[in-house]
Amino acid sequence: MKNDSLQDREGVKIRRQFFNGMIFNILAVMLYGCYLVLTVKLLIGKFSIIDYFNKIKIFALVCVIAVIPFIVLSALNRRRFGEIICVINEHGLYYENGFLYWSNIDKIEYTTPVIGKHLHYDHCCVDIYTKSKRVELICAPLYLLFVAKRVGKNVKIKLSKESKWFVIILALIFLAFPFLVYIAY
Repeated sequence: MKNDSLQDREGVKIRRQFFNGMIFNILAVMLYGCYLVLTVKLLIGKFSIIDYFNKIKIFALVCVIAVIPFIVLSALNRRRFGEIICVINEHGLYYENGFLYWSNIDKIEYTTPVIGKHLHYDHCCVDIYTKSKRVELICAPLYLLFVAKRVGKNVKIKLSKESKWFVIILALIFLAFPFLVYIAY
């Protein structure tokens, strides 16, 4: 089965996403910037709610305006263009080299795009485990998990162990950063 025939399949077409990373990055910068301003103001003892909102409103507005084109492009990408990774319907999941029935799928595991399989930058990846094999879908978006959970109700969906640790460590570093800078000064 080639990618052309995926276009003809009935079901939800999961396409490679090109803009979700930019949306996530812009929103993460906006939230982290607001967190940094709040934390620094609290640490130096000069916190005022009015001053805080005056400092972040322009920054947040710029971030929101910057993310709007990527949201539009992402919506178009999800429906209209981009390589089809797989097609999900009530019977199962079609992918480039075959088809998997929901009853044969044990679990679906997502690996974040940053950590990769070998602790270097890599594409996001979805591993589908059956009793007899593992199918790897490279560049599969996180959206695949939501659709798979909705359609294949009994399938276990999870984040890979490496990805969980990466997310936890990254979150702790970002949360601790302003406090570490404050202590250093």
